[in-house]
Amino acid sequence: MPTCISVAKFPNLFATQQILDVPSTSSIQDFPEFSQSLYEVINGSLNAPYYEYQIQIVPVGGDDVDINIVQPAPGTNVLCTIRLTKPSVVAWDDLSAINNVQPSGVGGPPFYFTANADQIITNTAPNPPTVVHHPLTGNSTCFDIDGCSFPEQCELNDLGESIKNLLGIIAAANQGTGIVTGSIDLATLPLNTSTLDYTALISNSILNALGAPTTAGTIIRYTSTTTTGPNAIHIQIECVPSSGNVIHLDIDGFDPATFTSYSNIVILNDFNAAGQNSFTFNAVDVNNNTLATCTGTSTLDIGGELSMLPLGDCQVPGPIACETTEHNLLEDLGELLGSVDYTQFGPWDNLNLTTSINFTTLLDAHLPDVTLPLNNLLTTGLNGINQVDTLFLDFDDCIFYLNTGVLDTNTSTWVYNPIENLVSINPPLIPVGVPDGAGNYYSFMAEAVYNISGNMVTSVIYGTSCLPIKSCETCPWDTLPGASAGGGRFANFSSSTGSMQTRSEFKRITNIL
Repeated sequence: MPTCISVAKFPNLFATQQILDVPSTSSIQDFPEFSQSLYEVINGSLNAPYYEYQIQIVPVGGDDVDINIVQPAPGTNVLCTIRLTKPSVVAWDDLSAINNVQPSGVGGPPFYFTANADQIITNTAPNPPTVVHHPLTGNSTCFDIDGCSFPEQCELNDLGESIKNLLGIIAAANQGTGIVTGSIDLATLPLNTSTLDYTALISNSILNALGAPTTAGTIIRYTSTTTTGPNAIHIQIECVPSSGNVIHLDIDGFDPATFTSYSNIVILNDFNAAGQNSFTFNAVDVNNNTLATCTGTSTLDIGGELSMLPLGDCQVPGPIACETTEHNLLEDLGELLGSVDYTQFGPWDNLNLTTSINFTTLLDAHLPDVTLPLNNLLTTGLNGINQVDTLFLDFDDCIFYLNTGVLDTNTSTWVYNPIENLVSINPPLIPVGVPDGAGNYYSFMAEAVYNISGNMVTSVIYGTSCLPIKSCETCPWDTLPGASAGGGRFANFSSSTGSMQTRSEFKRITNIL
């Protein structure tokens, strides 16, 4: 199952980076999502120096492109090829996402699959952007997913929940009178003849997506138009004064009825994610009649640059035992730390995790409020005879810090990368240390990438916070990063004891340096 999931997600990496149209060769370290289980399929083990592999993008005619995995130098053998084929009506660099990978054949190699691709079209003002879906086909010479099934389960993320609540209350305020046609400042939105306090509608996730200023006087404006066509509704959410960011919601699927105005809707039933960048709901009118099942897509305009805006978290369902608050805190914290481009910070006082779109309601409920201006603190120095950097993050009375400085227990050498060279943190996080009586951890480690004299170096980073976290030990091979039943980067790590066994983790990690 880990291999199935990894193959299903792999093509999307190149679409989101829009690098499928030009020949290129990149280090495998530039694609941390290429999981360990995929390496094992190619090699049969983890003994090969997988970190030296390269990814080649090779356009093959106008509609085909090959993604080659090439063995380390001095060899140049292509170990695996994934071919993607698109319709002629769209260019590779116009695709913003590739999703819903499904097997389409039996036997092989090659192993065939189908997929969907999303294209964001920037229309001439005042028409808003729209999302067009295209079918893709593909095959792989090495990854067999014929036996895979993808019972993908999509749940609204925090932003999706906020959008659902916002649109639902706007519809309820409408009451069939048509007041939500056009542009409305939500501070003056009537609801049952009274003025609604719109601040209850605008969550941190919406504010963070909009890049909304925190200064007094900032309001959120909702606009509904039908400029996308006779059978489409466009909703736009933005700040006044403008922050430069705009949320676009395009509702363009109606089954069976069609209508052109959001003002016909009074109740939204069963609003849910229908993929990472799409949503669905049932539209109900003032007489409690279901008008249609509606589907739409979400995009985010950041200063004129359009990107997909996920309202849902779609994945293969996990064990119920792993759906506790502590498990979810671990996942949310990993996604938050993994979404940050750390190269843009310095001084570190500018790093405010609470303004990220990945700062979830769950994290907000468990972390104290930050006080502006931030007072993050970076300390450098010796820990005994060894160099350690520690970045303390300002969460008031919550101890929250990241540090670097890794002891390889096999060689008794200390591996140090300055935290000022930190590029990215690659989730998932692995709990470490000694658990409390409830089995909760408060420290973690993760793979991290550092820029050392222009070279991308993969090592580890440690962290500690006031958040109680747990890893999913019920399904260890699905929860450890890129691991499978045959092993993985953290296969010998015991999260039940918080210990690190020798000849395992640090040897494997520090061999990358």
